[in-house]
Amino acid sequence: MARYAQSKRWWRGASLCFPSVWKRTSDLVPGDRVPFSLSAAYFGTEGHAREGYFIGAMLGDGGMTSCTPEFHGDPLDGAVGFMREFAAEYGCGVREIPQGSIVRLRFPFKAGHRNPITNCLRRFGVWGQRCDEKWLPDLQLSRDFWAGWLSGLVDTDGCVRERVNPRGTVHGPVEFATVSPLLVMQVSDALLRFGVANRVRVDQRQQRNGHSINGYAVVSRRPIQIVEISRATALVRLAGVLDLRIGYKASTL
Repeated sequence: MARYAQSKRWWRGASLCFPSVWKRTSDLVPGDRVPFSLSAAYFGTEGHAREGYFIGAMLGDGGMTSCTPEFHGDPLDGAVGFMREFAAEYGCGVREIPQGSIVRLRFPFKAGHRNPITNCLRRFGVWGQRCDEKWLPDLQLSRDFWAGWLSGLVDTDGCVRERVNPRGTVHGPVEFATVSPLLVMQVSDALLRFGVANRVRVDQRQQRNGHSINGYAVVSRRPIQIVEISRATALVRLAGVLDLRIGYKASTL
């Protein structure tokens, strides 16, 4: 296998100094440009779209470090509605605690029994994670799971904008923000597997007293890691992947 990999031939694109030629893997040097597929040819089989959305939403606005899982959101939007339905499917109760314009959802279960919502979080390896260490373990996850996972993340910690440039052209960047470096790289990689070009940037500015950066509420002084999708072709691909449940985000996208 190693010998095959070294002898595999690639079509190296032309540059200012070199013409296009066929080159073996062992002959490639930094700076060579080779073609690759826009999307992944293989996904696993673990998990389905609803589980993916639940895990993504919990990684975004969920609490997974206390005895009972909880989720924070607008009681009137689709993400909270999904959480209510998901809890009912697993036989869990839902306790709603109003906190200003949002609601704190807790998912209690029978005393002395394992909470099935907690078991779902354990199954996908995210139970107990804190905000700066959130990430998804390396599992053979299905395409539907990944699509649901990205949808849950964008619905919670994502931002969908619509802008008009001086020429009158409408464009709408989509961004996802987190303080977890591991999670932001996983989001970027998952988008690339769907053929969605993106870029990652870090905002080092620190805000206090409940202020925000680029529309994102900052709850710590850690740098904000941001994935941005802005190219028109990438946004079209993204719209075909995501199934957003928050109305204004879905309509803007």
